[in-house]
Amino acid sequence: MLAAVGVAVAAVVVLVVRKRIRTTELRVPEDCPTLEKAVERAKGIGEDITTIRLAKGIHEVEEDEVNITDGLPITIVGAGKNETIIQGGVFLISGGDVNSTTKEVLLQDMTIRKTKMNGVFNRGGLPLRMVDVAMDACGWSGVVVMHGARADCTNVTVSKCRFSGFVAYDGGNITLRGDRTSVTENATDENGAGYGLDACGSSSVITLVSPLTKERVSRNNGGGRNLDTENGGKIVEYE
Repeated sequence: MLAAVGVAVAAVVVLVVRKRIRTTELRVPEDCPTLEKAVERAKGIGEDITTIRLAKGIHEVEEDEVNITDGLPITIVGAGKNETIIQGGVFLISGGDVNSTTKEVLLQDMTIRKTKMNGVFNRGGLPLRMVDVAMDACGWSGVVVMHGARADCTNVTVSKCRFSGFVAYDGGNITLRGDRTSVTENATDENGAGYGLDACGSSSVITLVSPLTKERVSRNNGGGRNLDTENGGKIVEYE
């Protein structure tokens, strides 16, 4: 009888210990070898992962995409804009409530460069927030937001992308803020495609928060293709 009680107590202790060490944060590469694997683990049933921390250095995305799908709220933080480099694959965000006030995807303190397609693509996913992120030489555009999704970008720089720097399309809404925001030397495509800031479609809006202005932010893109609005899209300045 005493032995049985001892086994039961031991089992309870093990369960309590396991519960206590359950993590909400993953480090790459210490806990997961790659960013993609860390995101996939965060999607797992029973996981409580809220934050992925990326070490200094270059993180190669082996596939075309880092799939932040199924409405996954997640914070991905690097060691600094010049310290953590994500290279080769687009951040694809989809699923969830585009108007959520309690869940978001946050990308912070990193450089995203030389992607095969767009750098960050919010395709009707949770609200996106970007802070101190550099986008460089993306294969398509830097940041694309569509299908009613929203992005709030503070001190984000986009340069040397093949097509546009920021694109709001089909109801996408992008807000730019922060003194270090800049969109320069994009629209490098030899066929003349792309702009610095591009808002296309009814209800698509790019908003620049004071002291930012269109002329200050979007410069030297595609030989003067700094701004474009089509089919009801708007680029506005907000005091």
